[in-house]
Amino acid sequence: MDALDLIILVVAAVLFVGGHLGISSTPLRPRLIARLGLQRFRALFSLAAAASLLFLIWAYHNAPFLPLWPESVAARWLALAVMPVALMFLVGALRPDNPTLMDNRPGEAAPEGLFAITRHPLMWGLGLTAIIHILALGDLTSLILFGAIGGLALGGTTLQDARKRKEDPAQWSRLAATTSNVPFLAILGGRARLRWKRLWAPILLGLVSYALLLGGHEFLFGLSPFP
Repeated sequence: MDALDLIILVVAAVLFVGGHLGISSTPLRPRLIARLGLQRFRALFSLAAAASLLFLIWAYHNAPFLPLWPESVAARWLALAVMPVALMFLVGALRPDNPTLMDNRPGEAAPEGLFAITRHPLMWGLGLTAIIHILALGDLTSLILFGAIGGLALGGTTLQDARKRKEDPAQWSRLAATTSNVPFLAILGGRARLRWKRLWAPILLGLVSYALLLGGHEFLFGLSPFP
């Protein structure tokens, strides 16, 4: 059964990644939008993505534990140090005025807060979370699960940029002029300004989320986050 459960996990990972790439990064996406409308497409795509993620998580919990390298105290401490930043990116990205959606009108102010740091804070938050969990857990099933999530997230930043550039070149040019994919690159290049007063909300919410996850991690996931 262990081999079968591992195969199911791989299939779930392929479906999760392939479902995203096969719809969002191919000509199928504009065809579905034309037929369904943008809002309905987003709703249905979100449901399909959630279903594939739940299947992936279920398969992960049923898969065998196959260690790839010894547990590392340093990797656990690194995870504890990086997760607050990842959570700040994750919760800070959940805003209705997310500029990466390019629903804002031309002439609006340049993105601020986390979006001045990177135009893809959600993706980078997921990517950071995946990387540190792979390092801290060190087993094959975690590599498959978090590799699928992190690889899709970080690779998806480039694919999403390419799609937006093709869909609306003018609007994309305005967004790219004041933001960067790689965190802090636009700020270092003088194309964006870091306004600390715009960061208090994601910092506060990220730290609150971090405290809650620390307290409930063992109950939720069956494993203490502490070394």
